[in-house]
Amino acid sequence: MPRKGASDHPLSRREVLAGSLGLALAIAVFPKKLRAAHPRVMAASSMRMYVCTMCGYIYDPRQGDPSSQIRSGTPFERLPTSWVCPVCGADKSAFEAL
Repeated sequence: MPRKGASDHPLSRREVLAGSLGLALAIAVFPKKLRAAHPRVMAASSMRMYVCTMCGYIYDPRQGDPSSQIRSGTPFERLPTSWVCPVCGADKSAFEAL
């Protein structure tokens, strides 16, 4: 049986890269209303990390914030409004997306 080569793959490398660039462009350029309609874009934007501008703490949704009983997988946007930086106590408004 012949071995499958790269040319047998359904998508070329160029098509894969173009798809990745297209997703990044959709996140950066499309209005929020359109972004929310596409599940791939929504998943990518909901797992963004945020940095506290006061102390440099990075909130990573894959880890959550165990000190505040925030489970892993919780996107920054879904944190309670009462949540504060576990290092310096700054509120959510002091955070910026990475």
